[in-house]
Amino acid sequence: MSEPCKRKLVTLLPNTLKKRQQRTAPKPSTVLNNPHGATRSQPKLRFLKSCARCRKHKIKCNLSETRPNPCSACSRRGHDCHIETVVHVQRSTIIKNLADSIQDMKALVDMLMLQDRLLQNICQERGIKVDGLFDLESVSAYPSPMSSHTPSCDESCKSLSIDSCSPVASDDEYSFDESPCFSLGSKEYPASTIQSWFSIFNTRYLANAPIMHHISSPTQLYHQSPLLFWTVAYLVSKDAGIVGYLKQQLSDSTDIHSIQAIVLLASFPQKHDFDIYSLLDRARELAVQHELNKEYSPHSKLSSTHSQNIWCLIFVLGTLHSFRLGKQWSASSDRLLELKKNQRSYTGELVNITLYFSKMLNGLVFDIDKENSAMDNLIQSSLSSWKHQLSSIAPPGYRSLHSLLSVIHLTLTLLEPAKELADKAIQYSALASRSRELVDQLVGLDIEQSPIFVKIALDFATLLTLRLSTTPYSSCSKEEQGALEMFVKMFKKLSSTREFENSSELIAWIVNYQATTVSHGSLYYQTYSFATKLLQGLYPTLNDKQNPDIEDPYVTDAEYRLFQQLKNLNLSNPENPKPFDVVDVFLRLEDETDTLNEIL
Repeated sequence: MSEPCKRKLVTLLPNTLKKRQQRTAPKPSTVLNNPHGATRSQPKLRFLKSCARCRKHKIKCNLSETRPNPCSACSRRGHDCHIETVVHVQRSTIIKNLADSIQDMKALVDMLMLQDRLLQNICQERGIKVDGLFDLESVSAYPSPMSSHTPSCDESCKSLSIDSCSPVASDDEYSFDESPCFSLGSKEYPASTIQSWFSIFNTRYLANAPIMHHISSPTQLYHQSPLLFWTVAYLVSKDAGIVGYLKQQLSDSTDIHSIQAIVLLASFPQKHDFDIYSLLDRARELAVQHELNKEYSPHSKLSSTHSQNIWCLIFVLGTLHSFRLGKQWSASSDRLLELKKNQRSYTGELVNITLYFSKMLNGLVFDIDKENSAMDNLIQSSLSSWKHQLSSIAPPGYRSLHSLLSVIHLTLTLLEPAKELADKAIQYSALASRSRELVDQLVGLDIEQSPIFVKIALDFATLLTLRLSTTPYSSCSKEEQGALEMFVKMFKKLSSTREFENSSELIAWIVNYQATTVSHGSLYYQTYSFATKLLQGLYPTLNDKQNPDIEDPYVTDAEYRLFQQLKNLNLSNPENPKPFDVVDVFLRLEDETDTLNEIL
């Protein structure tokens, strides 16, 4: 059976439409499908052929034949006969109305998200936990309130999964009154002590490692990441009871909080051995897995700025710790580092200086053929280029960064080939002048709470001034005395950090070298290994040979005088030193009761 043919709507001619409108008909009483009133953009009203009652009861209506009288059905039953009109709604109008509704809804959602963000910031500043708030930064695919793109309903539901949102704890987990202390093993730490530690971390440490927000609620951090919580506690307190827990967790954890913990431990001097170099190598691998090496990490729960800072600091810390160990850091420059170095911020200036330092070490130390006899000439020719690039680096706006810049200047001077006696004398004067600047920069700094490169600069300055104090290439006795005074200042500064593992090791090296010098006569402090071992090459060893220029009468006399000065500077017993003016300077320092017997 074929389907009935549908009537085809034909556009009426203007004259026909005008005649139909002039016909007398019952006044329409109802308009359908026009809740907001007819407008000019809508089509004209259309009169129906059946009355309202016949349409309702679905019976045949002959109103078109009986006009202007009622139809037969209404007339027979005595009912009022009237017609209805309808307005055809265009599909484009429906879509436009839906689009306007969606825009209104998006504006409302953006306003609510902005209010939620403001309220959350206020609660975090005051340490208040409010039910119903969620961390917008931890939602990977959720846009900011001011974003022009709003995800669909399906995308929003996927982004707000349990894995992507930060954990929400109960009320008692955020109350210091109900949690008066924090336990680690059998040891308990009062909440007031923890709060004071975190306040110190926010004010003195976080600015030098900007990888997270200020911690307003230690309890909240404890429930989010116990590893990061105890890392911050150890960083301030240096409590030995936390070390075992940190070492175990750092070897097992692979989340982003473990990367933050490693960066914090590597950013500051430590009193216990954590094998920082291996941890940094592990942190770099984890950071690649979490895609922190990209400008935007879709899987990171941190803000883009903190994610980028973590990646940049891993490179910086890896390069600096490699310089201390005489190794080459495996990572090189990438797009994110090149972008970060142009920013006028602490991290940007630090990355800019470290990038130059890394490229310079690769070009002058690691990527050269040490067996090539003409290598000294190549190094000498490239040094001018490196010095020119270093002079183009703007003076940093942060005080601690000046010490790192001074270390780089001294490194360039040490790498200059100097075979002739005149060249060695010129090199000595340049090192002494630049070392004096570095010593003045380090004297007023708090090494324990300063970045790790300040502690590396202290070790570097102590070893270098010791080298200058035992080298016969000074031009006058005033230079000799000045070098020994600088060494005494740095040795005193180093002794204030004797509780740190690297400091105690370095102090033992220096004292043993001085004792050996006194017992066996004059030894020439060789530094030729600096070009291959870097900072490790400055350590004095018992295998140092006598001065190769011993046949020169002037060198022999100068070496003897320096030997006598070092011999008179009895480091093992400063309470009863032999007569020497530098010892008097040593004794007039700030803490006269701090003796090397206590250090050892």
